[in-house]
Amino acid sequence: MGLIKAFSGEMSNTLSSQWRDCYECGEFPTSVLIVKGQKSSDRHRISARINVDNSISSGSKIVVKNGQCAIIVCNGMITELCAEPGGYTFDTYASPSAFLGIVGISFLWSFKENVMGFRYDEHPGFSAYLYFINLSELYNNRFATEQPLSFRTFYYEYNRSFEDQISYEGLFSYKIADPISFYQYVSENFKERTSSTSINSEMKNDILKALVPAVERVSDMGLTWDQVGLHRKEIKFAILEEVRESWLIKWGMELTYLSLSESIILSEEHKKTINDKKSKIYSNPQFEMARMIEDVLRDMENDPSISKSHSMTDDSTPKTEKLKPNEWKCSCGKINDR
Repeated sequence: MGLIKAFSGEMSNTLSSQWRDCYECGEFPTSVLIVKGQKSSDRHRISARINVDNSISSGSKIVVKNGQCAIIVCNGMITELCAEPGGYTFDTYASPSAFLGIVGISFLWSFKENVMGFRYDEHPGFSAYLYFINLSELYNNRFATEQPLSFRTFYYEYNRSFEDQISYEGLFSYKIADPISFYQYVSENFKERTSSTSINSEMKNDILKALVPAVERVSDMGLTWDQVGLHRKEIKFAILEEVRESWLIKWGMELTYLSLSESIILSEEHKKTINDKKSKIYSNPQFEMARMIEDVLRDMENDPSISKSHSMTDDSTPKTEKLKPNEWKCSCGKINDR
C-alpha cells in the first residue's frame, strides 16, 4: 500500500478537471498544526465541515501543497508519509512510500520501523485515514518570567555585590520536524484539528525552566548589572541545548529561533536600595569634593569662555615695566638715559 506520484509542484489548469474531487488541505491558519484530510468538493458544505470524513480508499487522489505533510494512518499506524508538493494516487497494492521533501531524512529510520512488514489487502473492513500536518515555522510566540529571578551583581568600585532581581521576556519560533512523533503525541486527543495553543503553554514552561539555571551560571560570573546583556548569547545557547532533544522526542518539534528582551529590568525595590547605598557612599566629603571638581572641569571643557574667566592672568591688572641699569623713568612716563 503506497502513494504513486502523478505530478510535482502545484496543480496546473490542465489537471484541475481531472483532480476536481481530490483530497487536499487549504492554506493552514497560523496556529493550526494538523487537520483531517477532506475532499475539495466537501470543503464548502457546512455539514462536511462539521463532521469531516477523512477516510480514503484505493484510487483516492491527494494533493500536497508547500509547507504541508500528508500522512495516511491504518490501524493507528502511519503507513504513508508525503512532504513533497504534488499530486498522488493512493494504491493499496503499492509498496509503502515516503516522499520526505523538506522534512529530510533525519527520522527516516523510525518511519521504516513503523511500516516494516506492513501488509494489508483492501477488504470490506479496510480503513485508511488521511491527515495534513503544518510544516511551516510558527513565529512570534511570546514568553516572560512571571516572577523576577534573583541575580547577584558586583560593583568593583565599591568592592561589594548586591542581590538584584531581573525579569526576562522574549520570542521563540518552532516547527514540526518529525511528523511521526508529532502525530503520536496528538493522536490520543485529536478531534477535527489541533492548534498550537494546546502545547504553547508547555513550551513556554520548558523555556522558563531552562532559563533559571542559565541565569544562575551567568550570575556567578561577577558581572555588573549593565554587563548582563552582553551574556545573552550564553543564556540562549543553554536554553537551546536544554530543550532541543526533549522537544523532538516529546512533540517532534524543533526550536528554530529564540530571543531575549533587549533590556534587563531591575525591580523598583532593588533600584531604590542601590540608589540609597550609592547616596551614602557619595555623602562622604571626599567624594563630594571630587565630584565638584569633576563638574568644574567638565564645564570648562564644554565652554572655553569659562576656562578663560578662570585664567590665572588678568589683563586688567597694570604690568610693572623693568628698566635697564642706565635708564630712569620720568613722571611723565618717558624713559631717559642717565
